[in-house]
Amino acid sequence: YVRFIDELSVDEKFLEEYAKWSLELFSQPDYLYGKPRDNFPCEITKDTNVPTSVHALRPSDIKCVGAIGDSLTAGLGAHATTPVGLVVENRGLSWSVGGDHTYSKVLSIPNVLRQYNPDLKGFSTKFSVIFLNGQNATNNGLNVAKSGDRSNHMPDQAEILMSRIKDEKLCDWNNDWKIITFFVGGNDLCSFCEDKNVSKHTPEQYVSYVRDTLDKLYNATIPRTLVNLILVLDVRSVQSLNSGGFVCETLHKRTCPCAAFPTPEEARILDDYVPQYH
Repeated sequence: YVRFIDELSVDEKFLEEYAKWSLELFSQPDYLYGKPRDNFPCEITKDTNVPTSVHALRPSDIKCVGAIGDSLTAGLGAHATTPVGLVVENRGLSWSVGGDHTYSKVLSIPNVLRQYNPDLKGFSTKFSVIFLNGQNATNNGLNVAKSGDRSNHMPDQAEILMSRIKDEKLCDWNNDWKIITFFVGGNDLCSFCEDKNVSKHTPEQYVSYVRDTLDKLYNATIPRTLVNLILVLDVRSVQSLNSGGFVCETLHKRTCPCAAFPTPEEARILDDYVPQYH
């Protein structure tokens, strides 16, 4: 991927088209953050009684957030205005675990939870660079997502997350209520047709890796933890996004070829796989 971005950085046609595309998008006043949110719409209540069951869990009880996944959790290229920005992970803007700014500017799970608990821990801030610090950047907190990872990498990410909770003591293993967001699968579906091992990304394999990861978290006996398992995006919609022009087509050829430019047989396989991934 990094080599691909390097090549684009000297491709005159791509640079010209990307500049036009970026100018059009980023000149829109609310493009980066959306319209400001003035008032938090939910009632904020707090109770000093800490629940002992996840079934009684309230937003104010969450003391720590973490996440495992791929580039969608790492925030890859979220604010990219040049090709160089496509190797930058804007982890502080990650929807599930980013803590940059506040709820009024960035809508994320941590920024919502901080309305209830200003002392929330574990969220990622600022940015990382995929070929430098990536998964191990100083400000990552408990965001251990890695751009490009697939479902088979998730058991290892779970290990990293648990080690980070214990070693860096970003939250209390035994006493803090924690929410861990688990979101992966897009890369599996986007690249299934390029893998010589045709069974590697079948729904059965995907489910097996997800189950192994959940079992690893469960068997680690992390008390007071809610695992927030997110459904895979329907990558078939990427094909329609090619209408965005040359820039979109160029990026999709590298990042999601099997969904952006499928053969009739590959499209049939995706139609079969996507519902089973859910």
